[in-house]
Amino acid sequence: MKKLLPSLVAVKKITSSVPRETFSELELEQVAKLSLEASGLINPMVLRRTSMQSYEVVDGHFEYYAAVKAKELEPMKGEMIPAFLLEPENEEVLLEQVKVLRQVGNQAAIPVNPPVEPAVNPIPVLPEPERDRQPIDTTLELTPLTEEIKKLKSVVNNLERTFQFQIESLNHKLEEFQRKEPLDEIELLLKQQFQAFRQDLEIKNPPKMARTSGNAAKNYKRMTKPVLISIAKKMGLVVSTKMLKDEIIGVIEQAEAQSSNE
Repeated sequence: MKKLLPSLVAVKKITSSVPRETFSELELEQVAKLSLEASGLINPMVLRRTSMQSYEVVDGHFEYYAAVKAKELEPMKGEMIPAFLLEPENEEVLLEQVKVLRQVGNQAAIPVNPPVEPAVNPIPVLPEPERDRQPIDTTLELTPLTEEIKKLKSVVNNLERTFQFQIESLNHKLEEFQRKEPLDEIELLLKQQFQAFRQDLEIKNPPKMARTSGNAAKNYKRMTKPVLISIAKKMGLVVSTKMLKDEIIGVIEQAEAQSSNE
C-alpha cells in the first residue's frame, strides 16, 4: 500500500450531506480566518470520489464548511483544501480509522448547539426596593448584530452617494438648458413658417400684371417657378413643372401678346 498523503481538492467540487446550519457560523468564520492565515487546515477531511470532478465528505464536515467560509472571505486564497481521498486499496482501513476516531471524539465532544442552560452568572432576584437599585449585568453576543448594522450602514451610504450623483447630474442638465437661448430657435422657426405662408399666398393670389410686355417680363423674372405655373394655368395655358422658368415666362408672354392683338 502506498504512503497516505493528503491531496489538494477544489472546494467547489466538494459536497456534504450535513446541513451547514448544524455548525456555529461564528466558529466557522473563526476557523476560516485561521486557515487563511496559516494557508491551510491542520485537520484534513476524508473524501470519497463521486465522479471524475466531484467528491463528497466522509469525515470532516465542519472542516469542509470552514473551507467554504474561507473561500467566501477570500476566493483566491481559499480555493483549494487538503483532503485524504478514499481509494480502493485503502478505503476499508481508512473508514475503520474514521469510525474509531469518531467514537473517541464523541466521548469528549461538546455539542455544537447545546441546549440552553442557566447562565453562569444569573441575574439575582432581589426584593422590589433592592432590585431598583441594582444594575442589570448581562453579557450579550453582539457580534452578528454589529456586522448587520455595518452592512446596513454601507448600503445606506451607497444609496446616498447614488442619489447625490443623480441630483448633480440633473442640476448640470438644468444649467445647460438655461444657458441655451430657445427664443432664437423659435424666432427662426416662425420666420420659416411665415415665408412658407407668404409663398403659398402668392400662388393662390398672384398680383395683377400690367399688359406692357416690358413691365410684365420684368415682374415675371422676380416670380418663383410655382407662381408662374399657377398664373399660366389660370390663363388656360398648358405648362409642365419640367419646363424651365424662362420657357414658362415665354409661354405667358406669348399668350398675353396674342390677347393684346385681339
